[in-house]
Amino acid sequence: MISFDNLFQLSASSLGVDKGDKEEVTLVSHAHTDHTPTRYKNNHLLCSNVTRKVIELRRKLKQTKRFSHSNIKSRDAGHILGSRMFFINNKLLYTGDFNPQGEYSGKARPVKCSTLIMECTYGRPRYVFPPKTEVLKELKEYVEENNKVVITGMDSSFGKVQELCSALDRFKIPFSINERILRMNKGLGLHFKHNDQDSKIRITDDYEPFDYSGYKKIRLTGWNLDGWWGSGGDKNFVFSSHSDYPSLVQFVKKCNPDTIYTHHGYAREFADDLRKMGFNAAPLSLLGTRRKKHQSSLFDFIHQKVF
Repeated sequence: MISFDNLFQLSASSLGVDKGDKEEVTLVSHAHTDHTPTRYKNNHLLCSNVTRKVIELRRKLKQTKRFSHSNIKSRDAGHILGSRMFFINNKLLYTGDFNPQGEYSGKARPVKCSTLIMECTYGRPRYVFPPKTEVLKELKEYVEENNKVVITGMDSSFGKVQELCSALDRFKIPFSINERILRMNKGLGLHFKHNDQDSKIRITDDYEPFDYSGYKKIRLTGWNLDGWWGSGGDKNFVFSSHSDYPSLVQFVKKCNPDTIYTHHGYAREFADDLRKMGFNAAPLSLLGTRRKKHQSSLFDFIHQKVF
């Protein structure tokens, strides 16, 4: 079987791949822990080199099994370092988490396809994000005005934190990072000139056992639009590695697929919006209830729709 971020599967035979009954293939879009496999012994991974390295560092693996196939092409997803979309048989585009407005991690570019399987974490019209360049400029000004600042996002040792390291480095602002981020950066060969572990400007997460009394607290997430994650922060910025609602809609229009399956976040609501715009869209979670009598599973449904 071929799985996508542990979200759904396709029969390996549908791609002409014979891996054997006890072997699997997983297409890993990026290295956030909710998108990476739980088993690796007989699992062959198709992913970027960065994603592979993060997995190996986290799981303390010497080497993961590799997989490639001429009918599966990877493309920048713009979410975090190493994030990828997968274009299969020149028909199906699977986005994983993606961002057409990405900067540090590249940009997700639309692909003409017949079937689009896309995440829609922020799939409601109220989620409209300011340009990242503007947010980072405001962040710079706030940090420079304060001597002791702790900055947190919603990921831990890998993801948005590397983008923040890069931003402060460009601004020539000395910054420190917690031990988990430090180990991850070293493992990936990421070196930031202005990383100074004595600096009182610190990039961390909510789990670091550290006394931050006297520090100004900054929280960066798209959910700050709801005030959902803002309790305890002195300054909250709307800053996300995901697509906002207008970007999701524009991406669909430019891909112009025959069929769209949505997942993550507001999957039902976004699919409803897309149908009102004239697209054939449905939440991925509902596919199992729509199969015909001769279709034994969701996997068979996707196979028949795509291959």
